[in-house]
Amino acid sequence: SRHIVKQLDLVLQDNNLKEAEIADICIRALLMRCSDFFEQPVKALFEPLYRDLMVITEYLWNDRHHINTFMRRLFRKNHLARHSINSLIAGLWLWLQNSGEYRRKDLDRMALALLLHDVGMCKVPPFLLSKPGPLKQEERDKIILHPIVGVKLMQKMDVAFEELLRACFEHHERLDGSGYPQRTKGNQSTKPGRLCAVADSFAAMICERPFRKGKEIMQAVKELASDARYDQEMTNSLLTGFAAGTIGQMVDMDQVVDAPQPE
Repeated sequence: SRHIVKQLDLVLQDNNLKEAEIADICIRALLMRCSDFFEQPVKALFEPLYRDLMVITEYLWNDRHHINTFMRRLFRKNHLARHSINSLIAGLWLWLQNSGEYRRKDLDRMALALLLHDVGMCKVPPFLLSKPGPLKQEERDKIILHPIVGVKLMQKMDVAFEELLRACFEHHERLDGSGYPQRTKGNQSTKPGRLCAVADSFAAMICERPFRKGKEIMQAVKELASDARYDQEMTNSLLTGFAAGTIGQMVDMDQVVDAPQPE
């Protein structure tokens, strides 16, 4: 598996791999690529990340139900790369449930938008993200700027298609106007932005933070479904998926990727 992680397109060629093994390998590969890219967000590190993500969308294009296997594999430790992968998985699961007919191009763009929606956070000083107590106003101001920073990063890299820009810019907007940076209300934000808001919040809620423990998954989805600041069709779909057992038994991906690898 360590070899395939570095040459991910092999998962599409190896008929001996089980569905769960493919999901584990894909997530390992994304974690490696995302960690590298967020540490140094440049075009040279974006390109291998993009190639690996296109392998995953090819796998999902062949059978959209494969997303359920990914959805059972979420991280519970907070880290920008792990948060981004959780957001990708949850967001794509929601998108595939509610998108109707779609083109391969639509799937590719939505996947990249969800994965890189929080890219602006890589420019926030690390000590702010690990601070256990409340932030000062000037510290909070630096974090609030990250949607705009993310948009500028993607534009600088000439990766500026609409879904990605909306996901970067709108994932902290809320339907009642209480979000940021524009304080849009209702349908003033786009569907990709509203979808990303749900995926981003869900991913954040289930992970440990310096100032709180992660919520249990059912607690998180119930809270989202009862929160009118989010798109109710999307949050209800997420709740139904977990409550009805559609997604199945969860796997803690932190234990999988952090386990010592055999020599």
